[in-house]
Amino acid sequence: MDENVKVWEPNKPHRGLDMKKFAKQNRDIVRNLIIMLVVVLVSCLIVRGRTIAKMKVEMQIAVLNATQETTARLREEYGVDAAEAEALTIAEEAKSLAKMLYPMQYNTDNGLKSACWCAINRVDSRWYPDTIDEVCSQESQWMGWSDSNPVVERLYNIAYQALAQWHSGIHAIGSDFLYLEWNSKEITLRSTYEGGYGCHYWYEEDWNS
Repeated sequence: MDENVKVWEPNKPHRGLDMKKFAKQNRDIVRNLIIMLVVVLVSCLIVRGRTIAKMKVEMQIAVLNATQETTARLREEYGVDAAEAEALTIAEEAKSLAKMLYPMQYNTDNGLKSACWCAINRVDSRWYPDTIDEVCSQESQWMGWSDSNPVVERLYNIAYQALAQWHSGIHAIGSDFLYLEWNSKEITLRSTYEGGYGCHYWYEEDWNS
């Protein structure tokens, strides 16, 4: 064989160059994986935030619907909602009390408030009728009372305030005051018809006690 002829051999790869390419490819893969993980994490957080916000909105809607359903049911049954019904009840009761107070109108506001509580106490008592209107219109119980007495604004406001307290669960004066005496200068509440323990005016300490 001619010594000048070389035997063909396949080119051998340059291992150093392959390692660099491999490392670069790995870095690209890792970088892409990190980017993908960040994107997925951000997407999850966004979806979670939207889900929580959606849940909150849905809960608010549910509560609102329940409230509206309750209001609708009350309106269907009574024609008005509970708050309106109570306000209308107090307004009507205040008219009756104002008519009862009319003969005593020249007394002080506290004295007139005491008279209101006398009538309220009677409603709470088992010895008297069960409504303000029936207590006020009971025959021979209130000197000068008449259904034709005018409803004076000042008397109406005093009566309304006392009734609003009563309807909210506050009993501003001892329930044993079921009788009253009055003249043009003062109103005296009494625990018995003949006299007994009396209270001239409604005071804050009576409420607190």
